[in-house]
Amino acid sequence: MHRASPLLGSLTGLLVAALLVPAPSAAQDDATEGPEPVEQERAAARVLSPAEVAAEAQTVITSLYRLQARIHHVSEIEHHVARIDALGGEVRRLEADSDLDVLDVQPQRELRNLREHWTELDTRLEETGEALEESSSRLEEEIEGVRDEHARWEATKEAAGEYPRAAVQQVDEVLSTITEVKAELEATLERVLAAQTELAAHAIASGDVLTQLERALEESQKRIFTRTHPPGFGGMTGREPTGIVDQLHGSFVHHVHSLDRFATSGSERVYVHALFVALLLAFLYWVRREHQLPTLDGPAGRSLGHPIAMTVLVGLLLVRPLYPLAPRAVIELTQVAAVVPLLLVRTAPKVRTLTGVVVTLYVLEWLRLLLDEHDAEHRLALQLTAFLATAGFAFNAWRAEGIARPAWGAASLAALVGLVSSLAGYVPLGVLLVEGIIASAFVVVVLLALHWALMGAVEAGLTTPFAQRTVLGRHTDTTRKAAQRLAAVVFAFGFFWITLDYFRVREAVLDEALSALNESVQLGEVEISLGDVLAFGLGIWAAVVLSRVLAAVLEEDVAPRMKLGPGVPAAAALVVRYTVLALGFLLAAAAAGIGLSQLALFAGALGVGVGFGLQNVVSNFVAGLLLVFGRPVKVGDTIDIAGFRGTVAKIGIRSSTIHSWTGADVIIPNSKLIDAELVNWTHDDSCVRVDLAVGVAYGSDLRQVHGILLEAAQELEYTLSSPPPAVLMTGFGDSAIDFRVQIWIARPPDMPKALSALGLAVDEALGAANIEIPFPQRDLHIRSDATKEPR
Repeated sequence: MHRASPLLGSLTGLLVAALLVPAPSAAQDDATEGPEPVEQERAAARVLSPAEVAAEAQTVITSLYRLQARIHHVSEIEHHVARIDALGGEVRRLEADSDLDVLDVQPQRELRNLREHWTELDTRLEETGEALEESSSRLEEEIEGVRDEHARWEATKEAAGEYPRAAVQQVDEVLSTITEVKAELEATLERVLAAQTELAAHAIASGDVLTQLERALEESQKRIFTRTHPPGFGGMTGREPTGIVDQLHGSFVHHVHSLDRFATSGSERVYVHALFVALLLAFLYWVRREHQLPTLDGPAGRSLGHPIAMTVLVGLLLVRPLYPLAPRAVIELTQVAAVVPLLLVRTAPKVRTLTGVVVTLYVLEWLRLLLDEHDAEHRLALQLTAFLATAGFAFNAWRAEGIARPAWGAASLAALVGLVSSLAGYVPLGVLLVEGIIASAFVVVVLLALHWALMGAVEAGLTTPFAQRTVLGRHTDTTRKAAQRLAAVVFAFGFFWITLDYFRVREAVLDEALSALNESVQLGEVEISLGDVLAFGLGIWAAVVLSRVLAAVLEEDVAPRMKLGPGVPAAAALVVRYTVLALGFLLAAAAAGIGLSQLALFAGALGVGVGFGLQNVVSNFVAGLLLVFGRPVKVGDTIDIAGFRGTVAKIGIRSSTIHSWTGADVIIPNSKLIDAELVNWTHDDSCVRVDLAVGVAYGSDLRQVHGILLEAAQELEYTLSSPPPAVLMTGFGDSAIDFRVQIWIARPPDMPKALSALGLAVDEALGAANIEIPFPQRDLHIRSDATKEPR
């Protein structure tokens, strides 16, 4: 049904065109005798009038000349054709160098090298094929457009019997140009199609070799636990030994070819690589000049003391991730070259000794790789390297502390097993253990250097004026710990990822892990897998972390730069935090494969829980929303509630925290703040009044007392000028004439201090004026009884 729709539309359009076009004359019938009726109608529909011919002829010729010039000057197709020839030569050369007839006896390392070379070549073949496919599609579209133009002008020529001669000449000129350009386009398309055919043959050959290599690698993996050499120190039985000079010469030629292939690959990532290295060098020199980190104690400061060495180290290590298709020989050369800057990076004395041991073993291991795995020289080099690794890692274990000691001990034991395996004739197993453990140790010392350099960069960044003005600089300890945890997680993951590859089990471990994650358990109508649970947990964790970071940045960085009212930043941060949490929950549920039906089931269970035992929780949740949006109480308000006074420190979704003036933090459910009566001293205005009762002795000059009290109140540092202070005479007491001094202060938390300072000022002022502050007193009158005799 869907395929018929375009056809029906086309037929309908043709029918409408046929109805709109007048019937041809008899002369026209005779002139157009031969084509089908539909073709006649289509041609008639495209016939140009003499005026249209004059208007469009030059435009069409100009566009055709431009198309012709573009065909002549486009070097892309010529480049692809030349590249196909070069790729074909490389396929033939690599087939000759791969010894495809003896893949079953090739060492696994050589098979992995061949697979990487063929994978790189296959990728280039695929890229060239995609470019040719794009060129052929573009040419086909252009040819189709030229054919449509040709049909239009051919129909015009057939109908131009009564046209002026100038119009006929223009039509002939256009048709001649169209024919010429169409022929060139078709010839170019034929070249492209021929190139695609040749490229397909090369791609088939490459895919066949890759299939053979995958099969050979599987067989080689099975031979790891197979005895391939006789016990002792000799080479493989049944193979003609190769001289050590020939072995080194072959390795040299192989490395030269690999470097040449890598240098001529023309990857655009070189510019990104160079730019990153330049920026890193500039940054490290800036850190060295501004912060003098080399003079600081600790490995983080010392690791940045040699900017050039650290830059070269990072630049060399970036070759592997930036150029995944680079030949393995190039990767190995860059990693061996990284030994020099790694030794120049300043670290602690113990670490320098450890690094020296590891890099020495790594260089010896690389030299061993230059020899043929089947010959006796390679086996002797393997056993020597295994022996030195056993001793060196044991030495590192003796000097190490904590968890590093058993780790180095395990490395020494693995090297010893590799040595014994090689002596027993299980050379592939020995190669796997020795190569894997030494490379893993090298990864450890490199990651340690990078970790300290990163921590030094973080320390330098936190001391900059820009960072000090942000939330990161105001919470340096939290930022430093977060950076350390993040770096530890990333570097630990990187270590295990690279180590699994060195031990040639990464693909197997990855397949098993994916299989375990995809295993599901059916619980009623819900199907749960470990991968779903892990995805949900990681999604929730990421949402929690992101919500906290965004809330902190909004409240402490963005809000201070904006003119917001009291409590608005905290409310906005709270809304953002829980909005991110809600979105994170939905995304985590989607990532875990939880559909709407499961969420509806969860919502139903939540409703039942609310009905039976979560009324208070929901009540506090709703009250928290009312506090956030209604804002009867804001963060920073001073309130009286439940018999104590304090400042609102935090408003959460379920409860709020009140910091009392006695120093205690009181947790109050949000529903209490909504339902209970409370006094908010700073709801609309933070100014509060402080009252002090004062009594003076009878007989004092009340006008003088009033002036002294008012002056004392005005000179107090806490007193605001508006509203002004006031002194009121409130009455005549039993022992004194009562006054009340009233002042306004800016901050409610200053009420106790202001009241104390006001009392001291009043006492000093009245004392200086010799005005008495009486204390309560009673006069006792004793009457004698005349009826009693005195004793």
